[in-house]
Amino acid sequence: MGTLPKINATPKISEHLSKYGFFENKNGYRQLLQESVELAAAATNCPAAYISLIDEKNQYVIAQSGILLGTCSRDESICQFSVAKDGLNIIEDVRKDERTKNLSIVKDQKIVFYAGHTLTNSDNYTIGAICVIDHEYRTLTASQKSTLKILSQHIIQLLDQRKYLLQQIKLLNSNFVTDHCRDLDGLRSEMNHLQQQVLKQNRLVHEQYESLEVKNEALTYFARMVSHDIREPLRTIAGFSKLLNKEIKSKGIELSEDYLEYIQTASDKLSQLTSQVLERTIERKGIVDTNEKTALCDVLADVKLNLDKLIQDKEAILMFPSQKFMLRGNHVMFVQLFQNFISNSIKYHREGVKPKVKISVFNKGQKCGVVIEDNGIGIPNEKLNSIFNPYERAHTDGSYEGFGIGLNTCKRIMQQLDCNYSIKSEVEKGTSIFLDIPMPIS
Repeated sequence: MGTLPKINATPKISEHLSKYGFFENKNGYRQLLQESVELAAAATNCPAAYISLIDEKNQYVIAQSGILLGTCSRDESICQFSVAKDGLNIIEDVRKDERTKNLSIVKDQKIVFYAGHTLTNSDNYTIGAICVIDHEYRTLTASQKSTLKILSQHIIQLLDQRKYLLQQIKLLNSNFVTDHCRDLDGLRSEMNHLQQQVLKQNRLVHEQYESLEVKNEALTYFARMVSHDIREPLRTIAGFSKLLNKEIKSKGIELSEDYLEYIQTASDKLSQLTSQVLERTIERKGIVDTNEKTALCDVLADVKLNLDKLIQDKEAILMFPSQKFMLRGNHVMFVQLFQNFISNSIKYHREGVKPKVKISVFNKGQKCGVVIEDNGIGIPNEKLNSIFNPYERAHTDGSYEGFGIGLNTCKRIMQQLDCNYSIKSEVEKGTSIFLDIPMPIS
């Protein structure tokens, strides 16, 4: 026996056959293809016909008429020669053909005539053949040959339809058992059922999403309303306390200024807390676009402008990078992120030492590395792991303003922006924050 040429070696044919669900349900194809094998036998006037799938090792008979065949090794099959070349392969007398005369099937089934047309799927892989056999010598007419070709195309369409439906059903239901649906109508029915379930779930998700959007909008409106309603009287209190203080001084009335300072300080703190709660409410909605392109230099310029009064009051020194880096994320979120970090660096400065904040940047492949360094009072080691928790403060002795919201806001923003971060600090020397921020995909 000559060496069989390697057909469709990569990927393996067995991998393609597994996509048809054949190994899960070998009997499921008989009903689907029975009419085709009976038609093949009748059209060619042959007493028997069968459809075989064949991989690297075995031949699997999935439908047959007039004969009873089972699985056999590839080397013992006649179909191995049909799938070796595309189209129709006819052996008018298998007893005399050098390739087939010694095969067990020829002797056991007393086969004389064989004709097989390849089954080539839509991926252009030959996976088997439609075959007819006879126990005596014969030939096929042109019409009979054409019929076998048409039947081969019809069979592969049925197989590919079944494969497609199985793949789609398993995407929707990974627990689906192939044997539960033996024909195409059963598979289509299962597919329609699953599609209806998916549509039902989609409608439910959409309704829940719309409900959540309404609640989010109501929450934001409430936060803005509360912020406005609280801050407006606070501004009035603060304004009148200043006017009252001036009037007291102008009239020379001796009155402790501590009371007025308490009013002013309390108003400022409550106004600050209200602003931070509002920012946190809006930030937690997470509806901003985190895929837009943002220039780091523009972010830092806005931060510097927003913190101008604080910078002037504390005589802070800011050193920003000259390199131009683009970041992936929302501009407002980046402003809020850097503004929190830089304002903390300025606020937590050492007594008698002008606050200094240096920002360095460098390229880390798909990410922009950013380091924010200051010369402030530093953070105790035992606080480093919890400093980003809500309402957590590194210094609680009352020397510094704040409510412990800013760094937790930074943490949530960094999570939304897929930004990695770490922090190092040494008491009375300063703190360094390290950020790895994604850059836009070009």
